[in-house]
Amino acid sequence: MSHVSLTETTKDRIVLWSMVVTAALIRLAYALIPRVVRWDEASHLLVARSLARGLGYSETFGTPDVHLPPVVPFLSAGLLKLGVTPDWTTATIHIVTGALLCLPIYSLGRAIYGRRVGFIAAGLVAVYPALAAWPFLWSTMTESPFLLFTFSGVWAIRQALHSGRWRWHMLIGVFFGLAYLTRPEGLTYFAVLVLFMVLWHLVQRTFWRGITIAKLALTVIACLAVMSPYVIYLHNATGHWILSGKVGLVLDIAPAYVAHDQAAHDLAVSRLDSTGTEIMWASPERFDKSLSQYVLVNPARFFYQVRQNMAETWRALFHQDLFSPWIVALAGLGIFGRPWDRRRRWDEGLLWAALLPLASFWIFFVIDRFLVGALPLGLLWAAAGLDYLGGWVVRTLRTARPRLGAPTASLAAAVPLAATLACCLWVAPYQLWAGTRLMPWSHLAAGQWLAATAETDAVIMTRHTEVGLYADRPSIPSPNASWEQILAYGHARAARYLVVDDWEINNLRPQLEALLDPAHAPPEIEYLRSFTGGTTTLVYRIRLER
Repeated sequence: MSHVSLTETTKDRIVLWSMVVTAALIRLAYALIPRVVRWDEASHLLVARSLARGLGYSETFGTPDVHLPPVVPFLSAGLLKLGVTPDWTTATIHIVTGALLCLPIYSLGRAIYGRRVGFIAAGLVAVYPALAAWPFLWSTMTESPFLLFTFSGVWAIRQALHSGRWRWHMLIGVFFGLAYLTRPEGLTYFAVLVLFMVLWHLVQRTFWRGITIAKLALTVIACLAVMSPYVIYLHNATGHWILSGKVGLVLDIAPAYVAHDQAAHDLAVSRLDSTGTEIMWASPERFDKSLSQYVLVNPARFFYQVRQNMAETWRALFHQDLFSPWIVALAGLGIFGRPWDRRRRWDEGLLWAALLPLASFWIFFVIDRFLVGALPLGLLWAAAGLDYLGGWVVRTLRTARPRLGAPTASLAAAVPLAATLACCLWVAPYQLWAGTRLMPWSHLAAGQWLAATAETDAVIMTRHTEVGLYADRPSIPSPNASWEQILAYGHARAARYLVVDDWEINNLRPQLEALLDPAHAPPEIEYLRSFTGGTTTLVYRIRLER
């Protein structure tokens, strides 16, 4: 019997790792579609490049970064040192961590619903568009590593509760510490799920045992140990004990996001502070706000934002591309298609508890990529639904044909899963290709042109981080201010080039309209070249002060 068991285990491992490799190959195929590295992804890479060159943890030339957690920048810096090109560093991180996500999801599915469901769940993770393809459009590339660490932590929690082993309690802290170092909301997941562990022990009447408290303490200590270097860095860089450098700015931009007002968002982060010498994104004044003050100043505004964010959560989850309708239907079947015994009630409770941290975004604002934490849970339930549906198909066929053979029955049971996988593989490439066509290709062209023509130490002033990335030159953000203030800001930082585009000026900064017509541009700058592709991007040289 032991030989048979070992053989079955080996076969399962071969199948599972084959699915991991398949998931990696699918993501690799999507990575081959040309795209523009932009937004937060470009910011992560600018920090990574600075680290790789020994210039410190900095995105903006000469300013320590306190906005971007370190996992993606440090992994990217390591890949850059190995000779990987910038656009492939973050793609590689997504490919590897996205494929490895199959492992904890398989483990959870197998433990809660059975072996078949574990494999089905891993297969869905391998192909589902929102996990495999959409990160290339969201342009942050933090989703896959965050999900890997978070759901490895969820798996460790289940193992810790059922086995009681010390190593699982330590791994919980390590995984959620890494999740926090990838995206700040990882700490919210940790807090909620540790409370779930406390509740479990209270119901089991084991909480007040010394060994239980010691194990929970180990979990917290392990998480703090992983977090502490970055928290200490934030304190040294800002003078404040904070867990994220974004909170003050997030409170400023939340009303803009709720109102879908991009001009207000740009003004919130790019306006000059009270000194007139620094933009709010880098100003010490961004730490002057706290959540409690924000709520107390205008409670009605705060509760209005919460209501709007709750509605936006519904739209993002079910009316955009996160959960397709058939996945929602399958998930409902998976949750309610079979009765719950006592053990499953607690397992389902753990999964539902892992959904609760998403509500933390209601305090600030909601966009679709913030809600990726719901995807592995939905796919677990959908996998259980597919397994139930496959069994229903077999039972129905055998009712009609009692002599139905086993091979035919197995083939029939696989039809719902095959249809789901085929649909995912059909939809994703087309939508990804369509999305990349809309990217600002002129930013890439402008950056590459500057890489070939600009002085190696020339500082570029632009709103678009990807320009500095592709130019491989020091870059600073351009303020949302008057022309005189922008010019003074650039001169103070030795900026030699200014890069703008028509969308930026027409929609966010109309005071710079003269820059769209090189013939009537201010005399302090010299027009060099324009590029088209998604937008029209103009490159100017800033004349030296006399």
